[in-house]
Amino acid sequence: LKQRHGGSGLRHHAAAMAPGEGAAGEGRTAPPIRLRMGSWDFLCARSMEVSWEDGTGGRKHWSSWCDDEFSEPSWYEAEKLLPSSSTDINVRFMVRGLGGPWDVCQVDRRRDCCWVLRDGAHVSESIWFRSGGMGDSREEVDAVFELCGPMQACYIYRAWDAARPAEVCGQPWEHWEDVASRPPPEARCPTLDAADGAAPIAVGFGNPKVYCICTTKRVSAALHALLAVHRSTMQGLQELDARFTGQWLGVNVGNTASAGLGIASAVCAFHLPPVGVGLGIGSAALGGG
Repeated sequence: LKQRHGGSGLRHHAAAMAPGEGAAGEGRTAPPIRLRMGSWDFLCARSMEVSWEDGTGGRKHWSSWCDDEFSEPSWYEAEKLLPSSSTDINVRFMVRGLGGPWDVCQVDRRRDCCWVLRDGAHVSESIWFRSGGMGDSREEVDAVFELCGPMQACYIYRAWDAARPAEVCGQPWEHWEDVASRPPPEARCPTLDAADGAAPIAVGFGNPKVYCICTTKRVSAALHALLAVHRSTMQGLQELDARFTGQWLGVNVGNTASAGLGIASAVCAFHLPPVGVGLGIGSAALGGG
């Protein structure tokens, strides 16, 4: 790339980028937005409802109740990944059951989860990300919500954004009192780091030729990193399989020998009682070991 276009050319394009281009204003590729629902108890079936803008002018909707990728989605856990460019993201939760569904209503998690009332009525819990002036459109999001309560009194017990930097103040909806159990920040995806290391994210804007070359380099680097992750995963699975195969073989050999001795003991008990007793003891020893 430097031989064909010159390193100075790439530096010129990088310097010409508008402030804030790239992820978080640092020229890094933003990771996908992750939204997770968990359950403190299992007193009722719940679902996570997500809507967002994808840049095409239309609003997208997703429900863990009917749109989950799994053939049998869980009533108590859900996870949704959104493109990093998504904006105006809204997250709600619903209780499922006969006569429902019903909205999960808002509580004040900083005041022992007391109900939030407006004009004497409960208010549905609705949480927004990257919405207008309420948040930066480049902010990283890894939000975790944990629900609890029965069908008629289900609420978000605690919530946390694991992607928020420690020095940044939390949002009003965030509260997770137990520090030890707070969701930790995830390590940055190696494919994104590989792509950013190969070429800046926005260096070719305005120049189709440079943009094509840089994009090709980024995709190639990300694929190599993904292949390395795949190889590492396969190696770990093979080691796990080898370890448990040995354990499985030992257990099954012991069970087979114990069963054989037990049958022989039963047969010998009628003809050679002393031998039958000895075989029975051996069968018990093998089975118990």
